[in-house]
Formats: sequence, structure tokens, C-alpha cells
Amino acid sequence: MKPWPTSSVSMLRYEPVNERGCRVADPGQEGEAAEIAGELLVPFEAAKLLAREGQTNGQVALRFGVGVDLAR
Repeated sequence: MKPWPTSSVSMLRYEPVNERGCRVADPGQEGEAAEIAGELLVPFEAAKLLAREGQTNGQVALRFGVGVDLAR
């Protein structure tokens, strides 16, 4: 049995640098990662419930410890 990869980078089989050592990014993967990160930081169902309760974006941001843009 193979051991688990030591990082998510190896788990995704994504090389974040090219052969010269410069960082490269796949826009599709970066966008997907941003969506996943947002869901982990502010779960959609929790955000929806707080919105129904009348919480402002600022209050949601404060509650989850994120910026207002992410809480929006």
C-alpha cells in the first residue's frame, strides 16, 4: 500500500513550478481552489442561515474571521 502524499500539491499531481523553478498556475485549478477555500471558511448553508436571520456581511465576516468580500 502506498503512503498518503505529504501535501495537497502532490495529491493533486500539480507542479506549482516549471523546469526553471518559476511559479506557474493553471487558472482553472486556482479558481477551483478559491471556491473550495471559501466553502471551507464560510460554509454556504451557514451563510444562508445567517443571511435569513438578517446578519450583515460585516457580521458574517466577523463571525467566521474572514474579510467582508468573502462573506459576501
